[in-house]
Amino acid sequence: MGKNPWGNGARPTSCFQENFSWSPEHVLGLGLRWSVLLSSANLLLQQVIQLVFARVPAMPSPEISSSKKGMIKLSTYLRQYKVGDIVDIKANGAVQKGMPHKVYHGKTGVVYNVTKSAVGVIIYKKVKHRYIEKRVNLRVEHVSLSRSREEFVRRVKTNAELKKKSKAEGTHVHLKRQPLMPRESRTISMKDNVPETVVPIAYETTI
Repeated sequence: MGKNPWGNGARPTSCFQENFSWSPEHVLGLGLRWSVLLSSANLLLQQVIQLVFARVPAMPSPEISSSKKGMIKLSTYLRQYKVGDIVDIKANGAVQKGMPHKVYHGKTGVVYNVTKSAVGVIIYKKVKHRYIEKRVNLRVEHVSLSRSREEFVRRVKTNAELKKKSKAEGTHVHLKRQPLMPRESRTISMKDNVPETVVPIAYETTI
């Protein structure tokens, strides 16, 4: 049996009991007990907060987890994906299977594998100072073909036509993109266009 911190006698029921005084041992014992209780309560509160605000991959946010009304369009399942295609990841809350983690929502990757109802996508995830290659398998409901190269492909075709035309005519064509230049100078006629002085409207108090 350990030593009774309250002395040899019985534990007093009140600190105002006669012939009772707070000793350093009593104060130290109560302080340790309160510190243990407070630390346990703090740890429990942190765990509760983590459980409340934790988001599992199936429910990254209300905007992503919510599904649209009606059936999914058939074009989602009829679209062809090939290895090397660039796709955008957009989670569909109506389909729980093959759903991406919330970190990959809105990211763009490259298809490296195609199966019957899903595709494998390579994504580069930024971790501190580096990018790590991640390979995720997603159902076709959560991906769509990216339009990031449309403008580039259109410009390549246009430049090819311009080069072919300039070669046939024996002229030089400038194919580099130029920044937007300032507007050209212009002349404003004063006929039936009297200058008008614009001033702010006087403040009026209306009650």
